[in-house]
Amino acid sequence: MSLFSLTGLHTQAQQQTERPSPTRVGRRFGLSVGRRTASGFTSFQFLAAVLFVVSFALFMALQYRAASSDSAAGVSEPAAMATNDFIADTPDVPESRIGPAVTNDESRQDSGIRAMLARLFNDADESPYADAELTDSFTAAEHAEWVEELYIQLNSPEPLVWDAVETAPVISGRVLTQSGSPVEGIEVTARFRDYFKTTDSLARNNAVGTQETTTNKDGFYAFRDLPAGIYMVGTKESGAYAPARIEVRTGVKYADLMLKAQRYAQVRGVVTDTMGAALEQVRIMPLVKGVPAGAVSDDNGEFHFAVAIESKTRSFPLRFKRQGYREQRYQISEVDWVEDGKIMLAMTMEPVYEHSTVSGSVKDAAGVMVAGETVRLYSPSLKRNYRAVVDDGGQFRFPKVDVADDYQLWIRPTGPYRDYAEQNLALSAGELRRDIELESLNRGYRLSGRILDQQGKPVPDFTLTLRSKAASGQKLPVTSDANGDFQVEDVPEGELVLESRTMPYYTLSGLHLSGDDTDRQVDLVVNRGRYKLLGKVVNGDGRPVASPRIFVSSSQVINGMHSRSSSSTSADADGRFVFTDLGAGQHTVTVNAPGYEGVRVKPVVGNQNEIVVELEKSST
Repeated sequence: MSLFSLTGLHTQAQQQTERPSPTRVGRRFGLSVGRRTASGFTSFQFLAAVLFVVSFALFMALQYRAASSDSAAGVSEPAAMATNDFIADTPDVPESRIGPAVTNDESRQDSGIRAMLARLFNDADESPYADAELTDSFTAAEHAEWVEELYIQLNSPEPLVWDAVETAPVISGRVLTQSGSPVEGIEVTARFRDYFKTTDSLARNNAVGTQETTTNKDGFYAFRDLPAGIYMVGTKESGAYAPARIEVRTGVKYADLMLKAQRYAQVRGVVTDTMGAALEQVRIMPLVKGVPAGAVSDDNGEFHFAVAIESKTRSFPLRFKRQGYREQRYQISEVDWVEDGKIMLAMTMEPVYEHSTVSGSVKDAAGVMVAGETVRLYSPSLKRNYRAVVDDGGQFRFPKVDVADDYQLWIRPTGPYRDYAEQNLALSAGELRRDIELESLNRGYRLSGRILDQQGKPVPDFTLTLRSKAASGQKLPVTSDANGDFQVEDVPEGELVLESRTMPYYTLSGLHLSGDDTDRQVDLVVNRGRYKLLGKVVNGDGRPVASPRIFVSSSQVINGMHSRSSSSTSADADGRFVFTDLGAGQHTVTVNAPGYEGVRVKPVVGNQNEIVVELEKSST
């Protein structure tokens, strides 16, 4: 649509609103300079206004085209911001290989002045959008083509071509069965994980939403141009397979998801007390990963629920819980199955006649009461957890605690205090009081520096979690900017640990803050790089072995700090696996497969691009 047609539409809208007469319309567009129209404007003023609108639109169009030229090389704005130290070295790649993941979220529309102008001038094809939230710039076919090219590149024995495809924030992997076979057509989602609830992370969470894609014939999936950060990647319910999920960081290209075949067991039963009376309001919970609470018994003590379990599973635990009764755990076994898919149970719960009351106070070394902290009690033998929050007067109370002699009591303060813990606390009938004094912890330190890879290049937009070993409940985000620089205020004293919360797992330890050294500058080196390691798992006959668990790890001392990393993946039915984005140097690869002895090998990444791991049959 041309600018003149747009102007005409605007004028037409005004006409419809004002409902002018034909004579008035003719005067409005009269060309006699200085003649005043019915609306009070001269024709000269009207033409001047039109020229202003045209000039402004052309100016914004030029701005739009200049800005969009950055994405013509195939790198989106978020990707360029996150990887500006690498982009200068990257060759041009076809535009069809770069772009946001395909999504079914139709509620997220193009936004911003550039997108508006693109629609006005109808040249979206000439200037594809770079914003992460714009998802209609690439068709499903273009996305599928890009996925195929990335899969071929990752599985090629040749060294990685470090182009824009590799530097853009990508998450990819395979969806496999437990036997290593790829599963085609599985829907995979990626959701941004907002751990620290900062303004920036909230904005990213809202902008990205949930990305969706589908596995190809090789079971491979990929998300592209995601804003840097941590994502929960998982499969949707598919009927035959239980959902699988994994938390990963952008840049991980081997986030494999192992699907487990599932079926539904129908659990029925009744709960009574030791006198045979029906017990209502008993919570029955299957202790199966990813399965919510099963049911609550009715007035007759009866319950019924379905639980999704692995196809070959014949045994799983249940928990029975009710106030005033000792918690029961029961392991479903073969004898409980009345027929395939149906389980019948009769449970008896023992009342607890003796309880203990635990109360106390929490104060600091100066005797000032501390409010708001959480006090926890746990008995390993009873597997019972209790939690109480310290009130404004510094008091806490557990009114009804089951009697046991192995309780643990601890506080992990959120305030400027060290952790507090007691072990083997014996509780008998009656009341026990504990007056707790928390030791102060200095938090006035500043830590700054850079996050670097093993080649000494900055790692932009990368987050580690910082904690002091003296105060494990206090965690701070350490996030690098576009140049890899970071600065953290109010850091606690003591030995610090910096770690990632998701795969790949990075841990840096050995940094101490104490005394007058209140402003420390340090480079944090993580095992990231431009190398990949391909492998194949075989048995003694040279035949491929599928392995659901393969780990790679490294450990180095750099700048006086112990830097460790670990990642995991799976070998498919052909025994093949791949790790990418590794730093150079010796790594440890550990392979475990059902029916075989575990094996560890130590390849030197950078010198070895591909390894073969041979497994021996297990003797047990």
